[in-house]
Amino acid sequence: MARTLLPEEIWLHVFQYLSATDKGHVRTCCKHFKRLIDHHSLWRGDVVVLKAMSSYSRMYWNALRRRRIRSVVVQKASLKEWKLIAASLPSLRSITVDLCNDVAGFAFLRHFAELEKLVIRRCRLPTGLAGMLAPLSQLTHLCICEVHCVPRSEIVSAVSRLSNLTVLHYHEGNAPIPRQTFHDMLRCLPNLTELSLKFWTMFGSLPDNYFSLQKTSPEGYPLSIYAQSLPVTLKCLTLTRVMAEPEALRIIGKAVPGLQHFHLDQCSSHCSSIKEIPKLFPLLQTLNLRYLNVTEEEFLKLSELQKMKKLVILDAHPASTPYMSQLISKLRVKTNYRMQVITARDTIDPAACYCSLY
Repeated sequence: MARTLLPEEIWLHVFQYLSATDKGHVRTCCKHFKRLIDHHSLWRGDVVVLKAMSSYSRMYWNALRRRRIRSVVVQKASLKEWKLIAASLPSLRSITVDLCNDVAGFAFLRHFAELEKLVIRRCRLPTGLAGMLAPLSQLTHLCICEVHCVPRSEIVSAVSRLSNLTVLHYHEGNAPIPRQTFHDMLRCLPNLTELSLKFWTMFGSLPDNYFSLQKTSPEGYPLSIYAQSLPVTLKCLTLTRVMAEPEALRIIGKAVPGLQHFHLDQCSSHCSSIKEIPKLFPLLQTLNLRYLNVTEEEFLKLSELQKMKKLVILDAHPASTPYMSQLISKLRVKTNYRMQVITARDTIDPAACYCSLY
């Protein structure tokens, strides 16, 4: 019946609004749905957590290949399991290594020719990490978080060889890297555009010239100043923990009228500008924002976003807030259920550094 009534394109369009759990339920209905649910377009950008891999069947690995999974989190993998991952998913582009204490396992990373992003977190490793990272010259994104026992000099040496890095996150609990060593490392990374460091503050303040950057006001520049420099062709914009005044959002709306994906993480409770979002950004397809106790009228204004596919509420969980659950239900009704509304609990990136959760 399903095969004759609707073309596959329609089913695929419907299935893209389902959560991973719901996709799993639909997949068990029939062979036709099983094949459609495994279509790669439904899993683009998904992250798979691999653990206790001895329980995975050949059919499971085949399903991951059909879905063209490109990002995984590997937890407590043995050498045998690393070998299985390399053989089953050679086209991985993002790997998060979690709780792996055998440095020999990192030798398998060289088998992933398309690997661009590597996150190493909560690992206790002896020496040898630098040699394992050296062949990964294609890496553009490296995060090292809570990696213990490895000498800092070895980590700095390994990072300095990865000249294609555009993003570097280095989070540890020791004293800051000596200024000259830090500068020498940065000179080896000409393409770096994002840097995140984490050290204990008990060691005192960093020297004024530690980053060799011009000092700015501690409050930062008003958002409106940045908004004026945005390219008109911009389609995706993320604003994290900002004071987004209504006037600043109006400037952004005029600067990028074609914006399709907007992550607005405000740190202010003055959110009257939320009701203006449909007028300022009429082409939005995805929107991430904080609820921050806006009125029902303001919240339901989001139903006017005719092209909206997904709304993410960053600070609300319907299970614990009945009022929020009612608002979400009303919004779904007003949009004829075309808009997927989810909460922050469902959007935590399992492949990210844990420091990003705080």
